[in-house]
Amino acid sequence: MKKIISYFLSTILFVVLLSSCGRDSSTPPGTASIYFDWWDQTPPASYDPLVIIAAPIGLELSSEEYPSVPFPADRDEYLDEVVDCYNSGASVVHLIPVGLEPDTAGSMFDWGWDNYTFIIDYVRENCPGMLIWSDITEAGSDIIDSLIADTAVSFVSPVFGRYLYEGEWSGSDLPAFNGSEILFWQLAAVKVLPFIVSPQQADFVIRYLPGYYLTAPFHFAIAVSWENNTASSPQVLNAMIDTVPDTSVKIIACTQDNPSELMGLAIADGHHIVVGMKYAVYWPGDTFSPLASSAFMVDKAVELAAQMNREVATPEQARILLDAYR
Repeated sequence: MKKIISYFLSTILFVVLLSSCGRDSSTPPGTASIYFDWWDQTPPASYDPLVIIAAPIGLELSSEEYPSVPFPADRDEYLDEVVDCYNSGASVVHLIPVGLEPDTAGSMFDWGWDNYTFIIDYVRENCPGMLIWSDITEAGSDIIDSLIADTAVSFVSPVFGRYLYEGEWSGSDLPAFNGSEILFWQLAAVKVLPFIVSPQQADFVIRYLPGYYLTAPFHFAIAVSWENNTASSPQVLNAMIDTVPDTSVKIIACTQDNPSELMGLAIADGHHIVVGMKYAVYWPGDTFSPLASSAFMVDKAVELAAQMNREVATPEQARILLDAYR
């Protein structure tokens, strides 16, 4: 009888060892099944580390519209927030040149190169290895030339095609016009992350720009409800994701109406995320309450990733996952 039991246990041990030897060493999905149910897709068999991109402030949302939200009031507060996001787990920052104080017109942004380079140098010194995604929305040609010369800048994210901005149609649907901008940045060794804001615009980007202009591997930043180009819902987000190639890397902006839901869906489906007060100012709970900070959203992303057994990427891992040229 002892021999039979011993043989039986040995067989079980052998099967367990055999199965573990063939198991993928990357992290399996976790237990946050609610997001898998919402997403209406099969979760990945394993995950790449999650790249968290911090966007503490932008041109889209302001204290004038949302006076109860604690936006960074000046450059010092903005840089403190960047450091907090980095310490919480963000490996990339969407950088915009916040000035020392608002100018005479009330704008808190200073697009002069002295200010921009101060911010870049501060991030270099206080957030070792953090990758810089530079905002070029209102940058003049002299600033763009300087950004190209500064090897700390890894990414830019233009919006190609036609899109709504501040209630008016902007951009161009001429492939050559859009393609020339891509070539300009790529020749300068700055990775272009096309910013996708609607299924129609995504269709334009995929139909006309890959190949000569946009080269693989493709990385797309995707935002629903940005400047009211689309509604903010999982269905719209899915439609936009379905438009771009399956093999492309997607970075999902956790936007205004439901940042927590979009964050959970993106992490569950294996995408990367961009979070912060550039895209959202309220966090759902019993009631929608103002965000305490952009670092709060980074903390929430880290918590959700842990629930799904998904590792958070270091800056070194983010450089590889986002295919940074420099």
